[in-house]
Amino acid sequence: MKAKEFDNNFDSGKSIVRYLDLKHAVRSGQEQRRANVDFPSWMISRLDNEAKRLGVPRQSLIKIGSPRNCREFDLRQDKQDQSAINADRPHLPRHIPSLKMKAPTAALARAGAW
Repeated sequence: MKAKEFDNNFDSGKSIVRYLDLKHAVRSGQEQRRANVDFPSWMISRLDNEAKRLGVPRQSLIKIGSPRNCREFDLRQDKQDQSAINADRPHLPRHIPSLKMKAPTAALARAGAW
C-alpha cells in the first residue's frame, strides 16, 4: 500500500491496524533506565509500612508514586508558563485568567473591538 492511500484510509476513519507491524511496535520514551535513589530512613520506614499493608514490594510504591509526581511537575510547569504569559499582559486584571485568543471575528473587527 502506498503512503498516500494509507493516509487517506486513516483520515477517512478506516481501520489501518491490519497494515501495521505490531510485533515490532514500541512506545517512545518507555525504555527502562536504572536510577539509584537515596531516601531518608523515615521515608523508607513509611514506604515499608505501606507496602506491607498493601501486600506489594516497596519498589511498586515508588514506581506508582513517581509518575504521579511527574504529572504534578507538569501541572506546575503549565501554571508557571501561564504566569509568564500573564506577565506579558499587564493590562489584564489579575482576577481574569489569560484567554487563548483566536483570530478576530468579522463582527469584532467591524465594531473596532479588536
